[in-house]
Amino acid sequence: MIRLICVGVGGMGRYDSDAALKVKKFKAAAGVDVNAEVRRFFAEKYGCPVFEDFEKALRSVKADAALIAAPDAYHAPYSIAAMRAGMDVICEKPMAATIEDARRMCRVARESGRMLMIHHQLRWLPAFHRTRELIERGDIGTLQSVELDMSVFSNACLSGYRSRLPHLMLKDLGIHHLDLLRFLAGSEAASVFAKSWISCEEGVKIPTTTHAVAVVEMRGGITATYRGTMRALLDITGYTCRVKLNGSRGALMATGDAITMQTFKANAAGKPPRAVPIPKSTRDCWHDFADAIITRKPPLTSCFDNIRSVELMYAAIRSADTGRIVRIRN
Repeated sequence: MIRLICVGVGGMGRYDSDAALKVKKFKAAAGVDVNAEVRRFFAEKYGCPVFEDFEKALRSVKADAALIAAPDAYHAPYSIAAMRAGMDVICEKPMAATIEDARRMCRVARESGRMLMIHHQLRWLPAFHRTRELIERGDIGTLQSVELDMSVFSNACLSGYRSRLPHLMLKDLGIHHLDLLRFLAGSEAASVFAKSWISCEEGVKIPTTTHAVAVVEMRGGITATYRGTMRALLDITGYTCRVKLNGSRGALMATGDAITMQTFKANAAGKPPRAVPIPKSTRDCWHDFADAIITRKPPLTSCFDNIRSVELMYAAIRSADTGRIVRIRN
């Protein structure tokens, strides 16, 4: 049984800890949160000790792994402390509040021999897994472009620590989708040009960016585009997004629960687009984390892979700040 310390067990952290502890290979070793009521709820639900201070938790309980779901500023210090204490770590996205901290986390993971996995659940949706398989198999030929759209209506930008992030759209949500672009394209970003802005709504004061667009040149001649908003009233895709992939033989459209494909040959013959069956799967990032701990094989969203998504995200932020194309060294 893998003994897990859950750090940040309110809000999204509560969802993460519940999802992790449903996997029978995990057992709650402790919960950590600054909110006393949240700590009480976690202790009653899982029957384990709770702490306000993470360092005290590290000194007080024996654990094999840590789930870090505290705000972004704590991702690097808490993950590094856990790895240096001999634990494997799964950390919420984005990996760190700065690219320098993200690189430091990777160095500590390498030096300590610990697993550091980043929680990117979109890669684990069966539809996107299947889409990647179809691309690798060549069903639409040579991949030429990827178009990703995400639109929701959310009040997350109005209060809490997210409202104080200068680039909320790119940093809190965009990181998921930029990571998915890399996964589906099977290629790394060479450059990015991005814009982000704050929604202008009559009667509502919004303190941080709610919209973003980006054009990403991927290595291998693939062009990717991203459009995201958290204040959409029409054409809402949901957080899982909608992706269109265009190849030399045809195109694929994928959402979180459906795939549609059309080839140029079928179109010329007057055949309609067809739905692609999606195999059922019970696996997710939590099962992958447990297996990585047991087998010592890198998880799908290892920090050593995810650092490329973080580099792309921070390059997009620099581009939005400067109005210039930012080149990315891989």
